[in-house]
Amino acid sequence: MSEDIFGSTLPRGVTPEDLPELKPRKGMSLDEHLNRTVRRTVADHNARSRKLLEGQGYTVCKTEYRDMAWQGNMAVAGKKHDLLGLGDYLAVSESLTVLVQVCSEDGWRAHLRKACSSEIDSKSGKARIDNLRLWIQGETRRFLILAWEKDGRGWWQPIHHWITEKDIEETLGRRRK
Repeated sequence: MSEDIFGSTLPRGVTPEDLPELKPRKGMSLDEHLNRTVRRTVADHNARSRKLLEGQGYTVCKTEYRDMAWQGNMAVAGKKHDLLGLGDYLAVSESLTVLVQVCSEDGWRAHLRKACSSEIDSKSGKARIDNLRLWIQGETRRFLILAWEKDGRGWWQPIHHWITEKDIEETLGRRRK
């Protein structure tokens, strides 16, 4: 075994000159390439959810938005707002209008607890629980928490949690205990 310039061992008979040339990414110097920080990608459940809902025949509209906040003379993204303090998307078909909250599978119960809270939604001026009950009382309206989790193969799978009055009562019952 021989040692290369970095002190690592190479198989017998292989010299550093035998190794393929290290090529940096396009538009980068070799130094930039070697010292770059690799960013971990974040799962984009929003794009995945939109594609799923559109594939099921819904017309989908994003309802979540951010306020703009100012830091000095620079605008930055501020607080997020959901429709009625509940959902990220409105999915509409001929027979149904669905308010959809998107999250990961671990967080869906937290989203349900938040939706069942008496916290006042800043835009509607009503408690979230009142907005949720009003929404699901409509004959053609549903509330869906669309959660995503990876299966054994590492593929993202949707889990549909259709929220009913029974789910609300169970959530409120747990809170009272």
